[in-house]
Amino acid sequence: SLAIEAFSSGPENGLAFISALRVGRALRPLRMIARFTGMRLVVNCLLQAMPSVVNLLLVMFLAWLVFAILGVQLFKGALYSCTDPSVNLRALCVGTWSPDPSGPPEPRRWVNSPFSFDHVGEAMLTLYVVATLEGWLDIMWRCVDSQDADTGPVPNASLNTAVPYFLAFICVSSFFLLSLFTGVIYDKFYELQQQMLGTSALTTEQRHWLAVQFATLRRHPGTSAAAAVQASGSRLRRRAYEVVRSQTYLAFVLAASVVNALALALVNHQASVESNRALTNVARACGLVFLCTLAFQLAALRWRAFIADPWNRFDLALVVVNVAEAAQMWV
Repeated sequence: SLAIEAFSSGPENGLAFISALRVGRALRPLRMIARFTGMRLVVNCLLQAMPSVVNLLLVMFLAWLVFAILGVQLFKGALYSCTDPSVNLRALCVGTWSPDPSGPPEPRRWVNSPFSFDHVGEAMLTLYVVATLEGWLDIMWRCVDSQDADTGPVPNASLNTAVPYFLAFICVSSFFLLSLFTGVIYDKFYELQQQMLGTSALTTEQRHWLAVQFATLRRHPGTSAAAAVQASGSRLRRRAYEVVRSQTYLAFVLAASVVNALALALVNHQASVESNRALTNVARACGLVFLCTLAFQLAALRWRAFIADPWNRFDLALVVVNVAEAAQMWV
């Protein structure tokens, strides 16, 4: 009885999470990864390159740690300044001052820069901002004008140390290590591409010949799945398999996935009720399309072959969420 009460209590109570789970339908374009060789190759490349990427990230962390320790030695406590620009010593940064002659006075405060090198953790965060190359010039010039912990900024006081420090860090982090990262990904991508094609030990001419053979096979596929369907003797199953394997079907499913994701993304609080209702109806229509495509796949592959594919299990889970959400709306 508790389950029935929760199911019939509306989205405000027990099954409200189902409405949130329908956002998972926006992940449906990921289903196309299993269909397109290029996308599957990229995903496999990223996954198999993770050990090398982790080693590279460790090297990058050690390089950043060296620069962070050096930055602490050079600039710790040196990026403070008084809120009154006319005061340059910490001992004199007391009392009040008026930033606006017609306004009320404000107390002077000895404040730190938003990004500093007071300790290693703060230095690592500052170096991360510098590595993004967004606003790093402001940080560098603040360090160029720095002196010591009790003195405010003086133009070009640390020019000979700050400029070489930041230029060296950018060359090492943003150029050299980034190039290594790109090289690791490219090397793994090329290796997987050759393994997928089985051409790692072939010459260029042999690879061209093999590409022609692959193109011929794509025009006349003879996969084991197709052979199993033909051996089944079921006309309906053969027809469903032809539909599921066709490029038109794949393009249709991809278009429905994109439309479904857009419909979910365009729903917002400030839109009119009619607009949100129309977008919701579009998403439900896409859910009906997905249910039909699931039926086609089950008719073509049968349950055991269908459930063996992890992407099909993912597809089935999304359809179950759609059905549960639709059932909630009608209870």
